[in-house]
Amino acid sequence: MLFVDAVIVLLAILIGVRKGGVALAFTGAAAMAVLVFFCGLRPTANPPITVMLIILAVTIMCGDLPCAGGLDFLVHIAEKILRRHPNYITFLAPIITFLFVMFTGTAFIAMALLPVIAEVALGAGVRPERPLSMTVVAASHGISASPVSAATAALLGMLIAYGVDLSQILYVLVPSIFIGLCVGALSVYWRGKNLADDPEFQRRLAVGLLNDVKVNQKDYVPTKEAKLSVTIFGLAVVLILVLALFKNLLPTWVVNGKTVTISVAHVIEIISMTGAGIILYACNLKPAEVARSSVFNGGVVGVMVTFGLAWMADVFFCRSPGGTGRHVWGIRANVSLDILHCAFHGGCGLDKSMRDNGRFGSDRIDLIRYLSF
Repeated sequence: MLFVDAVIVLLAILIGVRKGGVALAFTGAAAMAVLVFFCGLRPTANPPITVMLIILAVTIMCGDLPCAGGLDFLVHIAEKILRRHPNYITFLAPIITFLFVMFTGTAFIAMALLPVIAEVALGAGVRPERPLSMTVVAASHGISASPVSAATAALLGMLIAYGVDLSQILYVLVPSIFIGLCVGALSVYWRGKNLADDPEFQRRLAVGLLNDVKVNQKDYVPTKEAKLSVTIFGLAVVLILVLALFKNLLPTWVVNGKTVTISVAHVIEIISMTGAGIILYACNLKPAEVARSSVFNGGVVGVMVTFGLAWMADVFFCRSPGGTGRHVWGIRANVSLDILHCAFHGGCGLDKSMRDNGRFGSDRIDLIRYLSF
């Protein structure tokens, strides 16, 4: 029976991945129905409500940034740093991407930086594949190390029952990922021939394939709302980190003679929602625009996937014959995070959101395609 249950779970994941996005939630719910009504598995007590609420709260706050122009402002800052030090692009690009993705909790900023990195690398005579390859890795791992990302929220929601809090997660992930990125950048520093010695690059340059794809730098002046949204967002992130690291600052109550402290999960939810509301009113945003933003939609997809597919995986590992759940809770966490990763990165429409944005249009996206060889 365990083999049959495993086949059902794998089929649900494979069928859902083919469509991507919310389809994962629907196939997970369908598989859950088969496991419960036909295979006789008893559902776990509750769906992962804590995970779902944290994901929803942090993505609401992150969804305010692009609507207020905050993401454009952050990309502008990163672009200035990269253009100021082009010779160190192989190391700077992944480090800056990691820090900015960790700060915002979303990889959208990395997608906007990729064309800039390719152009700066070309101007410095550096093979674009060197910084680009590590930048993609940095963006993915920056989400894992961010205190306000949906992936970290999911991990916290699953590990909090085992006494693991946000500070412990960050103590492990942030330094280890940062060191890994530095080593990775060093590993690609000498990858391939230099552009001056590469015959394929020289051929493309000679026939003019690279002359027409240089990005036209536009004069960007950040608005007051963009700066304000980033400031409020940053203060919210700092407040979450301070309260997660210094537990003595958390509010406490005496209930039936016992001292009860608010959980870090609730702290993240409260501060994220409050920060989102302050940005909304301070920057005079329209709620409908926030609800239509790609970041917010990606978070909603993550909530649905958690409700359907991750709950199904939890039922399979906890209720399958043989007491599986008692031995592999770590596998359960990894499977759920992999599922959420598919939803966040597969259903957000990054390429479309970049083309819809005036500052990061199709010319910058096409630049990567021309320089990839």
